[in-house]
Amino acid sequence: MDSSNITSRLQCNTSPPSVIHLSLEGRKKVARYVKYS
Repeated sequence: MDSSNITSRLQCNTSPPSVIHLSLEGRKKVARYVKYS
């Protein structure tokens, strides 16, 4: 889980839709971003 978290953070920095969609945290962030948009 630690590795996933680190990767998720690094990917979040790049903001790749594919990785974010795969990541749970990213999914939540994307949903929020879409809702706010």
